[in-house]
Amino acid sequence: MIPAERRNQILDSAVSLIQEKGLLCCSLEEVAKRAGVKVEEFGIGFPPRLYGRKFGETVYSINWIPFGGFNKLSGEVDPTAPRALATRSCRRSARSSASC
Repeated sequence: MIPAERRNQILDSAVSLIQEKGLLCCSLEEVAKRAGVKVEEFGIGFPPRLYGRKFGETVYSINWIPFGGFNKLSGEVDPTAPRALATRSCRRSARSSASC
């Protein structure tokens, strides 16, 4: 790979990291946690997973496809899961995100 292309990929990944994580207090992960929603995974890039480590109840991962990132919230697939996104009221969610 040409060094300039590699450098651009690294810079794009860094920008994605900053954009996805944002300020610590206002990231989607923190807003979801304040609303009582379980954050299953915070990923940089898209799967398959290259490296991951669990801190608390959240897996922080670096993935093979270096574009963007994601937050996997409990209840996105199964709304009956404990602490699911679907079980939270809009009022509580709005109050949590407004506290940033």
